[in-house]
Amino acid sequence: MKKAFYFSHDSNARNDEKILMLRAEHGWEGYGVFWVLVEMMFETEGTSIQHKNLKGIAVACNIELNKLEAIVSTAIAEELFKSDGEEFWSESLRKRKNNMEYIKLKQSEAGKKAMANRYKKNNFNKSVVSDLEGTCNNKINKNKINNNVLNNTLEDSEDINPDIYKHIIEYLNLKTGKKFKINSRKNRSFVKARLNEGYSLEDFKKVIDIKSAQWLNDPKMEQYLCPETLFSPKFEKYLNQKLIDNGKFNNRTKTVSDFKESARDFIEVYGEGSLAGSTDGR
Repeated sequence: MKKAFYFSHDSNARNDEKILMLRAEHGWEGYGVFWVLVEMMFETEGTSIQHKNLKGIAVACNIELNKLEAIVSTAIAEELFKSDGEEFWSESLRKRKNNMEYIKLKQSEAGKKAMANRYKKNNFNKSVVSDLEGTCNNKINKNKINNNVLNNTLEDSEDINPDIYKHIIEYLNLKTGKKFKINSRKNRSFVKARLNEGYSLEDFKKVIDIKSAQWLNDPKMEQYLCPETLFSPKFEKYLNQKLIDNGKFNNRTKTVSDFKESARDFIEVYGEGSLAGSTDGR
């Protein structure tokens, strides 16, 4: 289907002085033929019609050739059309067509510019989304790895009696007066890690007894009476320390060995150099 175009047409063109002269000479038929010729001009590249083509136009419009030539002559005489002898055209139509093509060109350029901006914006958004997805995926993967490590730790040995977690955590709470959760995955993971190394329930109780006697009345160290510290990889070292009876410990005079032991524990928890820093200004 051929694409149709439109151009502006004055709504009162029939009353134009030049049009009235054309109508006076050729009637409404002349008026109709005039607009047919204008439409045909608009469709041509040069917005004009060659005089030699009038014969074919007469056949197409089913009008006598001499009548068509007369209408064209009157339109030229009334300056509705311009002619150079070979072709004729409408100056008004050419101006309107040029304006229309200029507007179309500007709209096309604006559309291309808008499309380019959308393309850049979409690419930028895709880049941002890709970066965010990468960051999120990395975090998700890290969380999966951490969860897998935790799950693997809890599931390494299926033959361990689940009640042992309850006995160990409850014993720790009893000795320290704290309220660690038995079902905490984190707490259970520390217990499980040591159980996988072959330690028994009695070993856990012994470490709890030893470190409670050493740390429970020490404001700096008491906070470390927790599964994360007691059941850490230092578990073996704690297990091999000497148990000090709470009553005897509180009533007897501390020895140099006692202070050295406390200092070693303090450094292990706080890090190298922290012991000296804790006495500054005293």
